[in-house]
Amino acid sequence: MKRIALLLLLFLFPPTFGYDNPSYGFSLVTPVGWAQSEDGYVLAVFTAPGTGTYEPRISINVLDRTRSGLDAVIDQIQQTYASIFTDFKVEEEYSGSILDLPSRTMVCTWKQGTYELRMEEIVVQKLNRYYDFGFIARSEDYDASLGVFRECMDTLSVFDPVHEDDGLGASLLYPSGWALDDVTFEDMTIFYGPEVSGFITNVVFATEAWDGDTADFVEDQKVQMEELLTGYQLLEEGTTALPAGTSRDLVYLYEIPGPTLIRARASMLCRDGLAYAMVYTSLPEAYDDSFSEYQGMLSSFRLPEAHLPSAFLYLFLFLAIFTLREL
Repeated sequence: MKRIALLLLLFLFPPTFGYDNPSYGFSLVTPVGWAQSEDGYVLAVFTAPGTGTYEPRISINVLDRTRSGLDAVIDQIQQTYASIFTDFKVEEEYSGSILDLPSRTMVCTWKQGTYELRMEEIVVQKLNRYYDFGFIARSEDYDASLGVFRECMDTLSVFDPVHEDDGLGASLLYPSGWALDDVTFEDMTIFYGPEVSGFITNVVFATEAWDGDTADFVEDQKVQMEELLTGYQLLEEGTTALPAGTSRDLVYLYEIPGPTLIRARASMLCRDGLAYAMVYTSLPEAYDDSFSEYQGMLSSFRLPEAHLPSAFLYLFLFLAIFTLREL
């Protein structure tokens, strides 16, 4: 009877096999039985079962590039392959679309020891993010498994990624296709959006130690802005109710070399000895174009809740005290 119930559950809720990456905002169903692994060059590799020297495999990677395009990304990939692979050749290359996003497909070959390897690589672009998928096999095995790769590509899904700060426990959603840079500056993450007239709309998320409250931090930032920003003009002040608390908001203008006028909004919140700031920056004429994306990031901002005793713990303590009294 238990076996029948288990089979019924498997029928109602069949197991799924796939790759889901919330940090970069995409997923796809991968071949059943293909083993997942990682290396230093790509996010993941799925290899077909077998004992051969080079079984068919699917590689998955993401590239973040600003001020670029599909042509430049493909050229860079080809130059890299030509420098590391023996007898590298591009046999076919064509443009297309996946999920209504521009894509580029490249078919190439190279020598790997005594084998000739063949690869179909598909790069899908969404704004500043490039999703890179490759199917690699020995030439004699290529046709037999190519259909499996294309079936995987048919299941591709792209969605808003989650950025998490493991040290602070903070998290937020950011727009799909925006490039992320959390390496260049310490305690600061930059999200790069659309480029307009040579300026890349962006959102900066930053933290710093702060013992005071939010109001004191905002006043301190206003003083620094007046000192550091050329042509600083404060336009608006306000507050926003967020899941993490209530932020204080400043909308202001300033100039960068050019001169170019910039419009920005900074939302700031202090809690538990830390100040959090999310700053949206764009050209004034493009401010409204991505403001809703910024609001989405702001409304998704989460901080860990205070660790309060759970109801289960209260019940356990009550029962323990009750039992001791009875004894």
